Amino acid sequence: MDEVKDEEDYQVFLELSEIKLPCIGISVRKGRNLSALVMKIYGLFEIIRVFTRAPGKAHDPSAPFVLPRDSKLEDLAEKVHKDFKEKLKYARVWGKAVYEGQMVQRTTYSRMETW
Repeated sequence: MDEVKDEEDYQVFLELSEIKLPCIGISVRKGRNLSALVMKIYGLFEIIRVFTRAPGKAHDPSAPFVLPRDSKLEDLAEKVHKDFKEKLKYARVWGKAVYEGQMVQRTTYSRMETW
């Protein structure tokens, strides 16, 4: 959907095809809706991306952990390192549904997409 007229063609396509799958019009050339496409894919597969960081350091946005949506904090810890899961007592989280640096226990269910 590189041109303005493409939006109308897209809407006509949706109406005529009667497609039942989720659809998003995108443009790689202009970067249109690429983030929405990625989020839709993660939603359909019911997975989340979790960014970790060492204390005092910034997170690495190029290396998220990918987990099922209903994961616990200890599931993430195990992905980081097997020994880490056993030693983990809590973690600090940042995000939309928590206050800055909130401590959560190892058995806390993720809903990490809102952290």
